[in-house]
Amino acid sequence: MFKRKNKNFNKANNDYVLDNNYSYDNYGDDTVVSHRRFLIGGLIAFTVFALIGLVYFFMVVPTMNKAEKIAETLAKGINIKFGFTPTITVNEKVYSTESKPILELAVMQKGLDVNYEYEKTVFFITSKLELEGKYLVKAGFDLKDDAFSIVIDDKDPIVITLYLPKPKILSTELVNYAVQKDEGLLWSQITPQEREDAVNNMNEKARKTAEQNGILNETKWAVESQIREILQESNVIIKFEYVR
Repeated sequence: MFKRKNKNFNKANNDYVLDNNYSYDNYGDDTVVSHRRFLIGGLIAFTVFALIGLVYFFMVVPTMNKAEKIAETLAKGINIKFGFTPTITVNEKVYSTESKPILELAVMQKGLDVNYEYEKTVFFITSKLELEGKYLVKAGFDLKDDAFSIVIDDKDPIVITLYLPKPKILSTELVNYAVQKDEGLLWSQITPQEREDAVNNMNEKARKTAEQNGILNETKWAVESQIREILQESNVIIKFEYVR
Protein backbone atom coordinates (compact mmCIF):
# COMPACT_ATOMS: atom_id res chain seq x y z
CA MET A 1 0.00 0.00 0.00
CA PHE A 2 0.97 3.58 -0.39
CA LYS A 3 2.74 5.07 2.61
CA ARG A 4 2.70 8.61 3.58
CA LYS A 5 5.32 10.37 5.53
CA ASN A 6 4.12 11.92 8.73
CA LYS A 7 5.54 15.21 9.80
CA ASN A 8 6.31 15.22 13.54
CA PHE A 9 7.04 18.57 15.06
CA ASN A 10 10.48 18.88 16.65
CA LYS A 11 10.12 21.33 19.41
CA ALA A 12 13.86 21.73 19.82
CA ASN A 13 14.47 22.76 16.25
CA ASN A 14 11.09 24.30 15.68
CA ASP A 15 10.88 22.08 12.63
CA TYR A 16 9.04 19.11 11.33
CA VAL A 17 10.60 15.64 11.08
CA LEU A 18 9.41 13.19 8.48
CA ASP A 19 8.36 9.81 9.90
CA ASN A 20 8.99 7.16 7.23
CA ASN A 21 7.49 4.31 9.25
CA TYR A 22 3.89 5.62 9.25
CA SER A 23 1.52 3.51 7.02
CA TYR A 24 -1.63 4.56 5.16
CA ASP A 25 -4.37 4.34 7.72
CA ASN A 26 -6.96 1.54 7.86
CA TYR A 27 -9.76 3.87 6.79
CA GLY A 28 -8.14 4.30 3.41
CA ASP A 29 -7.79 0.54 2.96
CA ASP A 30 -11.48 -0.04 3.70
CA THR A 31 -12.51 2.63 1.22
CA VAL A 32 -10.52 1.09 -1.62
CA VAL A 33 -11.89 -2.38 -0.90
CA SER A 34 -15.45 -1.02 -0.79
CA HIS A 35 -14.99 0.70 -4.11
CA ARG A 36 -13.71 -2.49 -5.67
CA ARG A 37 -16.60 -4.52 -4.30
CA PHE A 38 -19.06 -1.93 -5.54
CA LEU A 39 -17.58 -2.04 -9.03
CA ILE A 40 -17.55 -5.84 -9.13
CA GLY A 41 -21.13 -6.01 -7.86
CA GLY A 42 -22.22 -3.47 -10.45
CA LEU A 43 -20.57 -5.43 -13.24
CA ILE A 44 -22.24 -8.66 -12.09
CA ALA A 45 -25.66 -6.99 -11.88
CA PHE A 46 -25.21 -5.43 -15.31
CA THR A 47 -24.21 -8.78 -16.79
CA VAL A 48 -27.24 -10.55 -15.26
CA PHE A 49 -29.69 -7.92 -16.50
CA ALA A 50 -28.05 -7.95 -19.94
CA LEU A 51 -28.43 -11.74 -20.16
CA ILE A 52 -32.09 -11.53 -19.08
CA GLY A 53 -32.67 -8.87 -21.71
CA LEU A 54 -31.07 -10.98 -24.42
CA VAL A 55 -33.14 -14.04 -23.45
CA TYR A 56 -36.32 -11.95 -23.47
CA PHE A 57 -35.51 -10.30 -26.78
CA PHE A 58 -34.45 -13.42 -28.65
CA MET A 59 -36.77 -16.00 -27.10
CA VAL A 60 -39.82 -14.46 -25.41
CA VAL A 61 -40.59 -11.57 -27.77
CA PRO A 62 -40.52 -13.66 -30.97
CA THR A 63 -42.85 -16.21 -29.34
CA MET A 64 -45.29 -13.50 -28.27
CA ASN A 65 -45.23 -11.98 -31.73
CA LYS A 66 -45.95 -15.37 -33.26
CA ALA A 67 -48.87 -15.92 -30.87
CA GLU A 68 -50.36 -12.55 -31.80
CA LYS A 69 -49.89 -13.25 -35.50
CA ILE A 70 -51.73 -16.54 -35.05
CA ALA A 71 -54.57 -14.70 -33.29
CA GLU A 72 -54.81 -12.22 -36.15
CA THR A 73 -54.80 -15.01 -38.75
CA LEU A 74 -57.55 -16.92 -36.95
CA ALA A 75 -59.71 -13.84 -36.43
CA LYS A 76 -59.60 -12.88 -40.12
CA GLY A 77 -59.89 -16.44 -41.44
CA ILE A 78 -62.86 -17.41 -39.29
CA ASN A 79 -64.64 -14.17 -40.17
CA ILE A 80 -64.19 -14.88 -43.89
CA LYS A 81 -65.19 -18.55 -43.70
CA PHE A 82 -67.94 -18.45 -41.09
CA GLY A 83 -69.11 -14.83 -40.97
CA PHE A 84 -68.23 -13.93 -37.38
CA THR A 85 -65.21 -13.27 -35.16
CA PRO A 86 -64.75 -15.36 -32.00
CA THR A 87 -63.31 -14.14 -28.71
CA ILE A 88 -59.56 -14.74 -28.83
CA THR A 89 -57.35 -14.59 -25.74
CA VAL A 90 -53.54 -14.51 -25.93
CA ASN A 91 -51.72 -15.22 -22.65
CA GLU A 92 -54.89 -14.45 -20.64
CA LYS A 93 -55.18 -11.11 -22.40
CA VAL A 94 -58.15 -10.52 -24.72
CA TYR A 95 -56.91 -10.01 -28.26
CA SER A 96 -60.32 -9.72 -29.98
CA THR A 97 -63.88 -9.73 -28.70
CA GLU A 98 -66.69 -11.81 -30.09
CA SER A 99 -68.66 -10.44 -33.03
CA LYS A 100 -71.63 -12.72 -33.61
CA PRO A 101 -74.15 -11.57 -36.20
CA ILE A 102 -75.26 -15.18 -36.70
CA LEU A 103 -77.07 -17.37 -34.21
CA GLU A 104 -76.32 -20.69 -35.87
CA LEU A 105 -73.23 -21.87 -37.70
CA ALA A 106 -74.12 -24.48 -40.32
CA VAL A 107 -71.07 -26.49 -41.28
CA MET A 108 -72.48 -29.62 -42.89
CA GLN A 109 -75.53 -30.35 -45.06
CA LYS A 110 -76.49 -33.66 -46.60
CA GLY A 111 -79.35 -35.14 -48.57
CA LEU A 112 -81.16 -38.03 -46.93
CA ASP A 113 -83.88 -40.46 -48.06
CA VAL A 114 -86.20 -41.78 -45.35
CA ASN A 115 -88.92 -44.43 -45.55
CA TYR A 116 -91.69 -44.49 -42.99
CA GLU A 117 -94.56 -46.97 -42.48
CA TYR A 118 -97.75 -46.48 -40.50
CA GLU A 119 -100.53 -48.98 -40.00
CA LYS A 120 -103.65 -49.46 -37.91
CA THR A 121 -106.16 -52.27 -37.48
CA VAL A 122 -109.93 -51.83 -37.11
CA PHE A 123 -112.21 -54.88 -36.86
CA PHE A 124 -109.41 -57.17 -38.01
CA ILE A 125 -108.79 -55.01 -41.08
CA THR A 126 -105.32 -53.42 -41.31
CA SER A 127 -104.70 -50.19 -43.16
CA LYS A 128 -101.16 -49.25 -44.26
CA LEU A 129 -99.49 -46.04 -45.19
CA GLU A 130 -95.96 -46.03 -46.59
CA LEU A 131 -94.12 -42.75 -47.15
CA GLU A 132 -90.79 -41.93 -48.73
CA GLY A 133 -89.31 -38.54 -47.89
CA LYS A 134 -86.34 -36.63 -49.25
CA TYR A 135 -84.61 -34.40 -46.73
CA LEU A 136 -81.87 -31.81 -46.56
CA VAL A 137 -80.22 -32.12 -43.17
CA LYS A 138 -78.07 -29.28 -41.83
CA ALA A 139 -75.70 -29.72 -38.90
CA GLY A 140 -73.48 -27.25 -37.10
CA PHE A 141 -73.31 -25.20 -33.92
CA ASP A 142 -75.85 -23.24 -31.93
CA LEU A 143 -74.18 -19.95 -30.96
CA LYS A 144 -77.12 -18.39 -29.10
CA ASP A 145 -76.07 -19.61 -25.66
CA ASP A 146 -72.57 -20.97 -26.08
CA ALA A 147 -69.63 -18.96 -27.33
CA PHE A 148 -67.07 -20.01 -29.88
CA SER A 149 -63.82 -18.87 -28.25
CA ILE A 150 -60.08 -19.41 -28.71
CA VAL A 151 -57.32 -19.38 -26.10
CA ILE A 152 -53.68 -19.08 -27.21
CA ASP A 153 -50.89 -19.86 -24.76
CA ASP A 154 -47.37 -19.01 -25.96
CA LYS A 155 -45.63 -21.97 -24.46
CA ASP A 156 -43.00 -23.78 -26.48
CA PRO A 157 -44.63 -24.99 -28.63
CA ILE A 158 -47.59 -22.62 -28.77
CA VAL A 159 -50.87 -24.23 -27.62
CA ILE A 160 -54.14 -23.17 -29.28
CA THR A 161 -57.38 -24.35 -27.64
CA LEU A 162 -60.70 -23.79 -29.39
CA TYR A 163 -63.87 -24.00 -27.31
CA LEU A 164 -67.03 -24.77 -29.29
CA PRO A 165 -70.56 -25.89 -28.47
CA LYS A 166 -71.26 -29.53 -29.17
CA PRO A 167 -72.42 -30.00 -32.79
CA LYS A 168 -76.10 -30.57 -33.34
CA ILE A 169 -78.58 -31.01 -36.13
CA LEU A 170 -79.89 -27.55 -36.89
CA SER A 171 -82.67 -28.53 -39.28
CA THR A 172 -84.22 -31.43 -41.17
CA GLU A 173 -85.93 -29.86 -44.16
CA LEU A 174 -88.48 -32.05 -45.94
CA VAL A 175 -87.87 -31.31 -49.61
CA ASN A 176 -90.70 -33.56 -50.82
CA TYR A 177 -92.29 -36.90 -50.09
CA ALA A 178 -94.27 -39.53 -51.94
CA VAL A 179 -96.93 -41.98 -50.77
CA GLN A 180 -95.74 -45.44 -51.70
CA LYS A 181 -98.71 -47.35 -50.31
CA ASP A 182 -102.09 -46.29 -48.97
CA GLU A 183 -104.36 -49.28 -48.28
CA GLY A 184 -107.48 -49.68 -46.15
CA LEU A 185 -111.21 -50.20 -46.24
CA LEU A 186 -113.78 -47.52 -45.60
CA TRP A 187 -114.14 -48.12 -41.88
CA SER A 188 -110.40 -48.41 -41.32
CA GLN A 189 -109.14 -45.66 -43.55
CA ILE A 190 -106.28 -43.53 -42.28
CA THR A 191 -107.50 -40.09 -41.23
CA PRO A 192 -105.93 -36.73 -42.26
CA GLN A 193 -104.66 -36.27 -38.69
CA GLU A 194 -102.98 -39.67 -38.81
CA ARG A 195 -101.35 -38.74 -42.12
CA GLU A 196 -100.03 -35.51 -40.60
CA ASP A 197 -98.72 -37.44 -37.59
CA ALA A 198 -97.04 -39.90 -39.95
CA VAL A 199 -95.19 -37.07 -41.73
CA ASN A 200 -94.07 -35.59 -38.38
CA ASN A 201 -92.86 -38.99 -37.25
CA MET A 202 -90.96 -39.35 -40.52
CA ASN A 203 -89.28 -36.00 -39.78
CA GLU A 204 -88.14 -37.28 -36.40
CA LYS A 205 -86.91 -40.49 -37.98
CA ALA A 206 -84.88 -38.40 -40.45
CA ARG A 207 -83.17 -36.60 -37.56
CA LYS A 208 -82.33 -39.85 -35.76
CA THR A 209 -81.15 -41.48 -38.98
CA ALA A 210 -78.82 -38.56 -39.70
CA GLU A 211 -77.32 -38.85 -36.21
CA GLN A 212 -76.90 -42.61 -36.58
CA ASN A 213 -75.18 -42.08 -39.92
CA GLY A 214 -72.54 -39.98 -38.16
CA ILE A 215 -73.35 -36.47 -39.36
CA LEU A 216 -72.30 -34.94 -36.03
CA ASN A 217 -68.86 -36.52 -36.20
CA GLU A 218 -68.57 -35.32 -39.78
CA THR A 219 -69.46 -31.82 -38.57
CA LYS A 220 -66.62 -31.93 -36.05
CA TRP A 221 -64.21 -33.13 -38.71
CA ALA A 222 -65.37 -30.40 -41.13
CA VAL A 223 -64.94 -27.48 -38.72
CA GLU A 224 -61.60 -28.76 -37.43
CA SER A 225 -60.31 -29.19 -40.98
CA GLN A 226 -61.35 -25.66 -41.92
CA ILE A 227 -59.69 -24.19 -38.83
CA ARG A 228 -56.45 -26.05 -39.59
CA GLU A 229 -56.71 -24.86 -43.18
CA ILE A 230 -56.95 -21.25 -41.95
CA LEU A 231 -53.98 -21.59 -39.64
CA GLN A 232 -51.49 -23.70 -41.59
CA GLU A 233 -48.90 -23.25 -38.85
CA SER A 234 -46.21 -25.76 -37.97
CA ASN A 235 -44.82 -26.39 -34.50
CA VAL A 236 -48.09 -25.55 -32.74
CA ILE A 237 -50.51 -27.72 -30.80
CA ILE A 238 -54.21 -27.32 -31.68
CA LYS A 239 -56.89 -28.63 -29.33
CA PHE A 240 -60.67 -28.68 -29.78
CA GLU A 241 -62.92 -28.72 -26.70
CA TYR A 242 -66.68 -29.23 -27.14
CA VAL A 243 -68.68 -27.87 -24.22
CA ARG A 244 -72.25 -28.46 -23.08
